[in-house]
Amino acid sequence: MVSRTKIRDDIEQTREHISFTIDEISHVIHKKFDVQEKIKEHPLESLAIAMALGFTMASFASPIGKAIFRIGLKSATATVGAFATKKGIEIITNKIKA
Repeated sequence: MVSRTKIRDDIEQTREHISFTIDEISHVIHKKFDVQEKIKEHPLESLAIAMALGFTMASFASPIGKAIFRIGLKSATATVGAFATKKGIEIITNKIKA
């Protein structure tokens, strides 16, 4: 038969283990969703995201903003397309040389 003190000790150890696990989970969640820390780690990306969100929100406020948004979107699409084309040409050139 197991003594009461042994059972109480087991319960206390289990409580400590659960408390420790909850503290670890809390720390991980806090670190994952700490916006200020993310901004410090990635300042340029944060600025770009903030500008894009502001630009998008402002573009829906007026007809001129909508036109500017469409121009910006088309420019971004063209830039991505040009970059992809350049990379594609580099890959093909490297395969031909090899």
